[in-house]
Amino acid sequence: QVAVAPVVPGTWDARAGSGAERSARVRARIVEARARQRRRFGVGGPGSNAEMGPGLLVRWARPAPAAVRLVRDAEVRLALSPRGVHRLLKVARTLADLDGASKVEERHAAEAIHFRELDLPVD
Repeated sequence: QVAVAPVVPGTWDARAGSGAERSARVRARIVEARARQRRRFGVGGPGSNAEMGPGLLVRWARPAPAAVRLVRDAEVRLALSPRGVHRLLKVARTLADLDGASKVEERHAAEAIHFRELDLPVD
């Protein structure tokens, strides 16, 4: 599920030049994020953040204090299990990699939490 704004009939093609990030730029960020992960883990390590175990997660997630507060709040509010918190941190670490950031900042944690909320059942 991805929440998107409705398109006004007849204007969908006008958005093409709207300053949205181009596919080539997105691809370049992904390639660089994957290279950053390979350098981080080295030969024989996990291939991506998704494959990190708890020990590596503690070592490499490095959330900023504001990110820690957000994750703790989400843990309670969303009734996350320890595994759920780990998954959230892995996504946040990946978002930080896409940003070129050395640590998980509040914005990365917030976006990861938002993605998790999209997975929740709708009443």
